[in-house]
Amino acid sequence: MSAATDPSAPTDDGLIAHGVDDEPPAGNQRRLLGWQHWTFYVFAVVYAGFHLYSLNIAPLETWTFRILHIAGALMLGFALLSAWTPSEKSLLNLPAPVRIPFAGAAIAGLGWALFCLVYAYWLRHVGGQANPPSWVFGDGFGWSLSGATAIAIVAGWAFKSREDRVAWCDWVLMGAAAIVCAYLLFVINRHRMTAGTPFAQPADMWATLTGTLLILELTRRAAGLALVVIAGIFVSYAFLGPFLPGFLEHGGFKVWAFFPDIYT
Repeated sequence: MSAATDPSAPTDDGLIAHGVDDEPPAGNQRRLLGWQHWTFYVFAVVYAGFHLYSLNIAPLETWTFRILHIAGALMLGFALLSAWTPSEKSLLNLPAPVRIPFAGAAIAGLGWALFCLVYAYWLRHVGGQANPPSWVFGDGFGWSLSGATAIAIVAGWAFKSREDRVAWCDWVLMGAAAIVCAYLLFVINRHRMTAGTPFAQPADMWATLTGTLLILELTRRAAGLALVVIAGIFVSYAFLGPFLPGFLEHGGFKVWAFFPDIYT
């Protein structure tokens, strides 16, 4: 059969295009392999299913839904997007052995925050104690959670990671996102009433500050530094108001009240 009579052959009056619906990956997008590929594949399916279920079948309370939505997006984002593209050089180009103290400090801080959170849930659901002792969500919880997050973010800038698996620092960032989510859900009834007021607790500020740092870092990876700079200017305006001239001047916000309010 000739090309003129073959119905499957391309013709002059038709257009045959290949690959027009393919989505090219981002430059810093990981190509995960093995168990990590399937783990986050299933996670993404469950995450999408959660939205379909909660939006169409069994609606969640608004704050709870938003907190879970942000946590899931952060965890998927840090799994799939690395801090650098393969062609870029890391910020500090430090040798591999220097990673050990970075990783040790970040994992230790995250581990303490996780212990405090698990202990609080255990006291409530097993021990019958609605609120844990003051030391559980004291300064140790906040400093360790935010410190571990800051170390992991800096480590992501300083060290290159493999394209086919999640870097240790991104596991820490995913863990921090999960802890922020679990903490806010633990205090959700009080948090709805106290966010942005003088009654907000220090742990609320640390958890929401950590969440804000995570969002800014993932924004940098997904959309570039420009959007982070713009967001940083507006966040700075909340604290610099008393020092600005004319109509830009305002009374300013306290750190412990600002971050719980803006995050929620």
